[in-house]
Amino acid sequence: GDADMSNVQVYGQMQLHTTSGDIDFEGSGKDLEINTVSGDVDMNGSMETAQIRTVSGDVDVTVENQSIRRFAAKSTSGELSLTLPEDVQADMNCRSVSGYVNQSHRSYPGAPVVSVHMQTVSGGICVY
Repeated sequence: GDADMSNVQVYGQMQLHTTSGDIDFEGSGKDLEINTVSGDVDMNGSMETAQIRTVSGDVDVTVENQSIRRFAAKSTSGELSLTLPEDVQADMNCRSVSGYVNQSHRSYPGAPVVSVHMQTVSGGICVY
């Protein structure tokens, strides 16, 4: 089933796993890991690290803090979208086998750096 979590504060590591269901997460966390076989992932909030894997599903993440250090997303068949704040720089490694890659994130020199790794087989990738 679906997991809908609002106003969540995670002070350590959090892992979410679903087989068939969407995950909606709004809040903050230190180390977030999300895995789903068939479902979309929608995240909005503050985090230090995030790792998201889906076999068949779209991923849409909006990061609200500049203390994020690492973000990774992987999908076999799905669109991956990441929106970062302007006050971070992104060190990006984004690959799609048969889709587009749009890395249009703009940042200011001297801003903290986040490591971004995104990969999909048949879907597009956008980093804003």
